[in-house]
Amino acid sequence: MDLPAVLRAHRILAIVRSASPDGAVAAALALAEAGIPLIEVSLSGSEALGVTSRVRAELGPDAPLGAGTVLSAQDARAAHRAGADLIVGPAVSDAIPTARELGLAVLAGAMTPTEIIQA
Repeated sequence: MDLPAVLRAHRILAIVRSASPDGAVAAALALAEAGIPLIEVSLSGSEALGVTSRVRAELGPDAPLGAGTVLSAQDARAAHRAGADLIVGPAVSDAIPTARELGLAVLAGAMTPTEIIQA
């Protein structure tokens, strides 16, 4: 995924987080149908990896789909297996190099100059 190009084209990244897996899938599909195709499923939601897999199956392989609240290399690998092609993390972590090795785009939160360079 060419993340800068995707962000320029769509200009919004919708975050889906729900206690209801079915509700999360429905929300993601409604967002895509409404013209917001760049969607992130937060791993802090209920059964988030299953939600990611279901959304990927519904939207197809070409739709940009992210996993959010990715905190570790294990999270990055699980998100990749579930069909995410983008990870979003709140901070610099070992998820970043793992995601890059897997060919995933990365958005990482950073506050200090050191974190920005690491990200």
